Amino acid sequence: MSTTKIDGLRQDSPAAMRMLAYLERVGPASRKALEIACYVDQSHARKEIFRMRSAGGLVHIASWELGAHGPYVAVYGIGPGRDAKRPKALTPAQKTRRLRADLAERFGHTTMERIRRSAANGGISALVVDGRTVYRRGGRE
Repeated sequence: MSTTKIDGLRQDSPAAMRMLAYLERVGPASRKALEIACYVDQSHARKEIFRMRSAGGLVHIASWELGAHGPYVAVYGIGPGRDAKRPKALTPAQKTRRLRADLAERFGHTTMERIRRSAANGGISALVVDGRTVYRRGGRE
């Protein structure tokens, strides 16, 4: 197999070529989106992104978005460019404010206050609406 190069990247890596083509076609994407769209496993995607970032700037971190489980996730864009700065993590107080605002929006202020109170202090442990549990203390359903 011949190994021609694109500014330091070997073209015998089909995964890297698929990921570059995807970024060119769709635009900026997270590593997870690249894994799914290009049929690449997690460790291989990490290696290829590292190679593409260090091989003359084929990709760069275009932005950061809040991940599904809390930490920020890099969104990669095609071409050379300055990497976006990673935002600071939310403080516990900011997380609490965000949770309370979400609960107030979903269930109303009065119900949110009942949820917020401890179970021993008259708070609710589960919220059932139309026969369906929509909130359970310790985790959402």
